[in-house]
Amino acid sequence: TSMDDISIKANVSKKTLYSHFENKEDLFNAVLNEYWSKTLSELDIKINTQEQPQSALKAFSEKLTQFFLNKNTTSLFRVMIHEHSRLPELTKDISDKQQAPFVSELSRYFNHQMKAGVLSIKDATLAASHFIGMIKEYDFWPTMLGSKGQLSEKKQDENIDLAIDMFLRYYAV
Repeated sequence: TSMDDISIKANVSKKTLYSHFENKEDLFNAVLNEYWSKTLSELDIKINTQEQPQSALKAFSEKLTQFFLNKNTTSLFRVMIHEHSRLPELTKDISDKQQAPFVSELSRYFNHQMKAGVLSIKDATLAASHFIGMIKEYDFWPTMLGSKGQLSEKKQDENIDLAIDMFLRYYAV
């Protein structure tokens, strides 16, 4: 789309639009950042450090799945994939930003559980990335690529339970 089209749809002059955004890339970045920020604050991904890993990871995984399989999220990811060849730095930056809060929160929880002697993890950030990958891989990419319909809630739940079980078999003390 063009900045002309955007200004018409937003009911503002093109000059006003350019006074806020230097170009479409800046506007795209602002839209994505606003979406991530709003959606993540609504999800409230904070994990209670007193909660046992099984239940804490279950609740966290359900929120993660809710975020990644949201229609707006998948639509924005598809745009990012499409624009990646033209704007590789922008899409990498946005992709890193959207996963960072999940990795950070999970790492914080893992570090607390390590200090409590519940988990034995050498690198909490890497373990968080691995766990998120187990949750995301099974449903997110097939949904994104349209190779199959989104899994039923029952199948998503089974996937989450299996990922938690594998994770805890490896890292639980």
